[in-house]
Amino acid sequence: MRLNDRKHSVAIVQARMSSKRLPGKVLREIHGKPLLGYVIESLQNCNRLSGIVVATSNEESDTAIVEYCKKNGIKYFCGPLEDVASRFLSVVRNYDLDSFVRISGDSPIIDPMLVDYAVGIFVDNDYDVVTNIFPRTYPPGMSIEVIRASVFLDAVQKYVSAEQKEHVTSYFYENNKAFTIYNIECDSSCPPVSLAIDTAQDLEIMTRVILDMDKAVWCYSIQEKLTRYLEAHRNFCKR
Repeated sequence: MRLNDRKHSVAIVQARMSSKRLPGKVLREIHGKPLLGYVIESLQNCNRLSGIVVATSNEESDTAIVEYCKKNGIKYFCGPLEDVASRFLSVVRNYDLDSFVRISGDSPIIDPMLVDYAVGIFVDNDYDVVTNIFPRTYPPGMSIEVIRASVFLDAVQKYVSAEQKEHVTSYFYENNKAFTIYNIECDSSCPPVSLAIDTAQDLEIMTRVILDMDKAVWCYSIQEKLTRYLEAHRNFCKR
């Protein structure tokens, strides 16, 4: 399957080592595999993706991410550290993409079925953005945004704030009346937890979750992952 396919989309995974609260988190290992590796593995099991590109920075601190990608045959691109939107812009132009899926590298149990569902809605309709964070009903760590490349290419020229450049898609939500945005809502009530890794505590709890799994992470449903996370969180808090 070629990297750009109108019936599919390309996942762009943003990743950096210079997290302030948990430095190097995307390459922190659980069961011998880095968090980024879990993200990539789940995305490789999507049916509606035609490619995956890791968008990291050209800072020396992110050389380890580049080396990991090279070693594992993962496409990557290096760009400005703070201007993440610029990284995405270069990937979109380099591969002449029709659309892309924005995924965070600190989301080790991202759900491939949810990604496929979002891409399916996008390609079967005429939306500029398909998201599940406007408003958010899925927990962080399950965040998915499918963006029409032509719309992004136009919008990114209007980014002025550091926040817009860092968060890539905030401009669309700030100016939502100018775009056709479809939001996916969770069918059931999701507890107010985060499945993204932001702190050492997050990493410890997620380690317990993954070590307790007897199948690959991507084999489990969102509800199963939430149930296991809540149990691990309760046990962690009892210590």
